[in-house]
Amino acid sequence: MELKTNGQPGMEDLLIRYLTGSCNEEDIQMVNSWLSLNSENQRNFDQLKDIYYLGKTMKTPGGFDPDKSLARIKSQYYRIRYNELKDTEGTNKAKNLRYLTIVAVAASLLLLISLGINLKTAFRPAVTIPSDIPLAYNEINTPKGSRTRLTLPDGTQVWLNAGSSIRYPMDFFRGDRKVTLTGEAFFDVKKSSRKRFIVNTSDIAIEVWGTKFNVKAYPDESIIRTTLVEGSISIKKLKGSVRDKETYLIPNQTAIYYKDENTIAEQDKQAEVPESRKVVHTVQIQNEIKTVLYTSWKDDKWIIEGESLGSLARELERRYNVSISFDNESIKKYRFNGILADETFEQVLEIIKVSAPINYTIKSNQVRLEEDLRSRSKYDQFLNR
Repeated sequence: MELKTNGQPGMEDLLIRYLTGSCNEEDIQMVNSWLSLNSENQRNFDQLKDIYYLGKTMKTPGGFDPDKSLARIKSQYYRIRYNELKDTEGTNKAKNLRYLTIVAVAASLLLLISLGINLKTAFRPAVTIPSDIPLAYNEINTPKGSRTRLTLPDGTQVWLNAGSSIRYPMDFFRGDRKVTLTGEAFFDVKKSSRKRFIVNTSDIAIEVWGTKFNVKAYPDESIIRTTLVEGSISIKKLKGSVRDKETYLIPNQTAIYYKDENTIAEQDKQAEVPESRKVVHTVQIQNEIKTVLYTSWKDDKWIIEGESLGSLARELERRYNVSISFDNESIKKYRFNGILADETFEQVLEIIKVSAPINYTIKSNQVRLEEDLRSRSKYDQFLNR
């Protein structure tokens, strides 16, 4: 007796690998294609997810044991089928009773296999399995100079920016769907009315049920920026008081979380913000923003608008895996607009050079930006026209 997979060869093992986070990108595409065939496939898969806590990844000295994990999930599957059939037992009682017996026996035998118990010793006293076994985790790291797109076990799509990582439990469906992000990622979260999706960063947690949003939380930056494209999300500080209220976002809003009060004071000072308008909380909301400016890094065209050279340099360092230094701090304030597609790093530097009075030198992956004093006066004249 097999699980309902429409007779597709190898699908049972593939579903188990998918649930335990052991699929590669090709496997994930196969599972998604199978799920999209019809609603029956999705229903059966949802049932497998619900009983997955009885089919945790079984480990052997060689790693993952798909046979034991599959047997454990099948066992619980047949138990559920047994209860369903028992509830509908009626008109053909003898036939149903015989089928119920077959299903019950299949569940029992598969449970013994999943536990690795020999049938001859199956009725020895039970051994208590510790409940405090630590969770196993998957971690995906995207080095500088690259970007990654991945699909989580629940179908959530994630774009991971350069120099970023995401970590999530292999037993992804136990409790809330939780991931830990370091760096930047765009999430297209699979909707679920029963399980929240939570993104933990160094300082804040973002909670959603199904939505699209971007989180930028690099350790070397003083702020964490959360930008909402669709749906709704809430933001809560991880290190604050229990009385701290959650911050809720609606589409086309971005929330800036300041990691420390000194950062807020310094930014207000540089911007000459009057006392009446200074930020008094660690979360600042910006309304009616252009979300594409915060999400286009993942697309074919990266849109830049009014970004300072100091901020742009950090993005370029990660995107092209280079190190950028300045001959003076003042040139960090030059601002740039534009659209980058498949330009090389040298081409980007040339664009910067013709857009502002700046020269550059490259040595290996070390880049030095210097102000071109000869063209500075012409640049200032152009701006003052």
